[in-house]
Parts: sequence; C-alpha cells; structure tokens
Amino acid sequence: MRLKFISLLVVGAILVGGVEAHATMVRPFAPKELFDHAGYVFSGKVMSVRGERLDGTIVSRIVFRDLYMIKGASRSDSLTLTLEGGMADNDMIAVEGQPRFSVGRRYIVFATRDLGAEGYHRPVLGLGQGCYSVATDGTVHSGAGWPVVGLTRGTVTVAVPNSMRPVPAGQWVPEPRSQDSTLRIIPERQTLGKRMRESEFLEVVRTFSDTSEQPR
Repeated sequence: MRLKFISLLVVGAILVGGVEAHATMVRPFAPKELFDHAGYVFSGKVMSVRGERLDGTIVSRIVFRDLYMIKGASRSDSLTLTLEGGMADNDMIAVEGQPRFSVGRRYIVFATRDLGAEGYHRPVLGLGQGCYSVATDGTVHSGAGWPVVGLTRGTVTVAVPNSMRPVPAGQWVPEPRSQDSTLRIIPERQTLGKRMRESEFLEVVRTFSDTSEQPR
C-alpha cells in the first residue's frame, strides 16, 4: 500500500472571488463566523464513507442521512461531503487536520456551499472547528474530542480531565483559557456534570441567523 501524507499549513486563508470560503483556513474562528461563512449547517448520521480517485488525488465521499438542517436545504434525504484524503485500491492519502468521519455516528457540520465537490475538496470550515461529533448519549464533542459544555456566538467551552489542570492543596486556580479566545477550556470539576446535547447545541446555533445584536 502506498501512503501520501498532506499537511495543511495555510493559516487564515479564505478563498474569495466567486468561490465559497474553504476549509484551508485554520486560524481560530468564532462559532458565529463559521455560521456566516457556511453554505450548510446541519447534523446527520454517516451512512457510508467511500474513497475514489478525483482530480489527481483521492477523495472520500461521506453520505449523511437523518438530517437536521439549520442552514441550507437538501434536495433529497441525504447530503454528501467530498473530502480530500482516503483510500482507493492500494493507495491512501492522509490529510492532516481534515476531519474524520465514522459510519453510524452523528455529526454537526459547518460546511461550504459546494460541499467539497469543487476546488480543494475541504468542505468543513475551519477544519476541526467546523465539525462536532455526537456521542451515543446525545452529548456533543469538539473536533479534538472534548465534551462541549457551553456555546455562544463568540466562544465554545469544552471540559478537559481534572488531571490536566491539577489544583494544589488549599489553593484556588482560576479557570484556564486557551490562547485562542474563541475556545474556553475548563477542567471537569468546574462543569458540575454539565454537557451540551445535540438538540441544545443546534438550538443555540439556530440563533446565529438572527442579525440583531446579541451578547457574544
């Protein structure tokens, strides 16, 4: 088997000039920014993942069904994302940063208008920032796998294990923030067991279409 590895190192690049903003942009994006750039925002269950050769590379066709549309409309009961990377015959291309999808799992996706069918075949906006997985219990997890405990127009809040943020005996440690101000990271002990479920997450995302000024 031959393996080709592609690293996406373009930072903050947005393709313009008649082309929808594509997922080569890897700078931090606020949730509302992703929503505004997206042609489609939806949740759905992955029914199949199929690799094929296209435009001199290998792409994966990801078919979603059981759709819940927030932005954009599907002409059928399914949507198909075309992502660069995957396996065809005995060749495989791995694209660093490109989201990975598993058959049978649900995801929430912020995608380009062309769904990856054209150009760079990177339809998920902001790479991992525009893709959330839904666990079997209905809770939402970030692209990095952390449970989501809060969502606003400007920030996603995720929980990390307490062991990643130990507290010295008798001391108070303020909640950590990442250098990326659009991502708020808190230790599990501060969540009081809170988790965002798919329906709650999507309800917040739906409010992003409201153009009136709201707190970030």
